[in-house]
Amino acid sequence: MKVLIIGHGCNPLASSEPGLTWNWAFHMARTNTVHLLSYPHARLETERFMADHPCPSLNVHWVDAPHPLARLNQPGGEKGIRLHYLLWLRKAMERARELHGIYRFDLVHHVGWGTVSVPTPFWKLGIPLVWGPLGGGQTPPQSLLPLFGSERWKEMLRTLRVKALPFWPALRKAVQRSAVLLATNPESERVLRSAGAERVTMLTDSALREDYLPSVPPNRTGQSRIRVLWASKLLRWKGVDLALRAMQQLGEQSGVHLVIAGGGPLTGELEATIKTLGLQHSVTAKGPVPWRDMPDEFSSADVFLFTSVRDSFGSVILEAAAHRLPIIHLNLGGAGAALPSDAGIKIQPSTVKATAESIAKALAYMRDHPDARARMGQAAYDFAKANLWPRHASIMQEIYRECAASGGQR
Repeated sequence: MKVLIIGHGCNPLASSEPGLTWNWAFHMARTNTVHLLSYPHARLETERFMADHPCPSLNVHWVDAPHPLARLNQPGGEKGIRLHYLLWLRKAMERARELHGIYRFDLVHHVGWGTVSVPTPFWKLGIPLVWGPLGGGQTPPQSLLPLFGSERWKEMLRTLRVKALPFWPALRKAVQRSAVLLATNPESERVLRSAGAERVTMLTDSALREDYLPSVPPNRTGQSRIRVLWASKLLRWKGVDLALRAMQQLGEQSGVHLVIAGGGPLTGELEATIKTLGLQHSVTAKGPVPWRDMPDEFSSADVFLFTSVRDSFGSVILEAAAHRLPIIHLNLGGAGAALPSDAGIKIQPSTVKATAESIAKALAYMRDHPDARARMGQAAYDFAKANLWPRHASIMQEIYRECAASGGQR
């Protein structure tokens, strides 16, 4: 089949949305002729990778945004990114029409941004449209809103906007015109169904390359002192404050050391909070860690802590699981729905104080039960092995076949 894939970010050497776009395109090109439309933020890295890993059936077309807006999409930047993306979509739609006039695609697959909050326009090409996997329908529990501090009002407005999404004509039209809708968590599935979708297929947006799994399992002994890894961008909704409050509950002599790998808008605030809470000896803030260096962080940790209060799923969870790390996470979003219960400890969110206390108890349990850590780590590893890109591509290929055979009618 001739497939047009749309993904704003594309980088084979990155995680999150750029890595997801690349992997969908690269793996679907093994059984189809794929044309990918993407923004040239990581063009150099992508073209170098393609030169070293030839894939004749993958063709990348770079679509830039208007020049003044291109400056808004710098590494680590958030300001103006939504406006940038909306205007980039307009350019991508123009280019998609041109390419369809040349190649006559069998279907179009819009993979990124994978969010219900920005309706796809690519149904206008008049060919079957696969949209997703989609997140963006998740909202934090009201009891955890204090985590957002002065940005609490912004999060409340976002929650209201998500609740109103099903009534938005643009989303309803995109849902009705999509041949296939894919959701990465139950909350986003509910938004799509409320917007008129009769059928939504659940599929996580994240998977692992086969070569990502360590050839030799990390050597972890049953020591009574453990290293806990937290890795993400420092944004309010990632919940790093929950991790710090839990460490405060445990105390300086707990035998638990927390390593925070990530940078972002809250970097200065994080460093100040660590000092204010007196956690200088039990918490290390490493700042941004390049994706290529993250396997070393996973291998040297004993537990992975994921405190996001509204994530679609989180590629980092699979990456941690691949290194046999038991995972402590909130029972929310894609992580709550997809991760097996024996792969770690699910925290039922309550108030900020109670949730932090539950995390502290989970950390203490991990410290005191090395055999349980090992069992959970193995269950996490088994989950990671079951979520490799070839399997994801096989599922998607079947969706493509069914979609093309039915002319977009499911």
